[in-house]
Amino acid sequence: MTFKQLFEKSDDEFKIEYLFRLLENDPVIRNDFLSKMPPVQRAEQTALMDYGEFKEKTSRSYEVFLSLIGEIDLEALDWDSYVPPHGGYVEEWEAYDAMAEQEIEKALGGFEDDVLKSLLQGKLSEVMVDFAAFLKAAYDSDIDDPYDILDDPAYYLINIKLIEWVDFIKNKIPHSKIDDDEIINSVNLLFLFMEENKEVQDNIRVFEEFLVVLIEKISDKSRLQRLSGVFSVDKRYYPKFAITLVKYIDKDSWEKLARELLFEDQTIGEQLLEWYLQNGKKVNYIDVAKKLFAQNEHIWAEKIVDNILPEYDERFYVDVNIVCCARSGQVKYYKKVNALLSADEKKSFMDKIKNNYNLTAEVLKEDGEYDQIMRIIEKLPGTWNFQKKILNTVKDNYPDFTFHMLEKHISNLMKGEGRNRMTYKQIAEWFIYAKSISGQDHKMNSLISQLYNHKPNLPALKDEFRMAGIV
Repeated sequence: MTFKQLFEKSDDEFKIEYLFRLLENDPVIRNDFLSKMPPVQRAEQTALMDYGEFKEKTSRSYEVFLSLIGEIDLEALDWDSYVPPHGGYVEEWEAYDAMAEQEIEKALGGFEDDVLKSLLQGKLSEVMVDFAAFLKAAYDSDIDDPYDILDDPAYYLINIKLIEWVDFIKNKIPHSKIDDDEIINSVNLLFLFMEENKEVQDNIRVFEEFLVVLIEKISDKSRLQRLSGVFSVDKRYYPKFAITLVKYIDKDSWEKLARELLFEDQTIGEQLLEWYLQNGKKVNYIDVAKKLFAQNEHIWAEKIVDNILPEYDERFYVDVNIVCCARSGQVKYYKKVNALLSADEKKSFMDKIKNNYNLTAEVLKEDGEYDQIMRIIEKLPGTWNFQKKILNTVKDNYPDFTFHMLEKHISNLMKGEGRNRMTYKQIAEWFIYAKSISGQDHKMNSLISQLYNHKPNLPALKDEFRMAGIV
């Protein structure tokens, strides 16, 4: 039987599905297929949908999705079809989560393929229909979740499942053949829907990155002027998309909008600060940096610390470096502001970092407070806080004290109830470190010999000492 005969005998559904997968995975073949599509079909493909048609289709899809979501039963889970999420022991909560996910997938599993087919046909407006319809259906749904598996089913459907689908389609956009006019029209249709359905407006963020990828795909950016109508919906609901769009359609107002949306998305603050740096606007940079730091010092301190100087604003400079020091555990930030701190400020900072023994010791060393460092170290042998970093602060100035503390720490490790090969490996590593303590070779070799010849015999310890090269 020839290939042609085999092909003709094959099931049509199988052939269509195979062709679809081939076109989906190979953009070259897909674009060739679209270019050879009959003129009538191409005209149907590129005809722009108006909002009346969009609204009608969205309404129908909404009812379908609402019905499918209504079939999700989280009370009577089908445990006969349960597939464990992984091998080995599965916690009960994890099993319930996996089962709920399987129930949702069973009800909504075809959604992703349907949307992808529309995209591959260049029908982005149909993609927007399904996205908008599912969003509203999920928002209006009432899934019975008596065991609180999903906690908030509507939130789960929108912020986990819908985002998964949107991200999947977003990643296909760069390889898809979509007309610029279709992109612009589809985005406008989505925002008209959002304007009309105010209860779901704050969920536009679900589509933000998808929308950004779409407008970046448009070759002639001047066409983006036709998207100015999207701003009838509050920009705070889609800050990243708004700031990207304004960059193309009204560049002069970009800075103003970025300041307006400054606290809506972290990336906007980052972009605005970078813009001020590139344009040499130091005063503006400090102004915005102070606002962001005041809003969340933990996020912004390390992002701005390298771009500020005391002559710009000394108090701000000190505050930022102190936060960086406490968060990163790096004394270099303290060194930059040490001379600018009052006695009370130093005391307040030391109270703030008192549980970070390494950093506390390094800060005290900067101020020459070795007695305080040694009092801290004396409390640490035998604990996990006894570390090389803290010993380094006194090792050069007080080698006898350093070795004595190290000897005490090793003694505590040897007395520990949980002593094992790992303990011996740690002790061997400490002896390697002890070689860097000046004038302690005799005491170190004596202690090594004492442990190596320990009675009763410790074969594992001897093995670790030999592997470490200390005997």
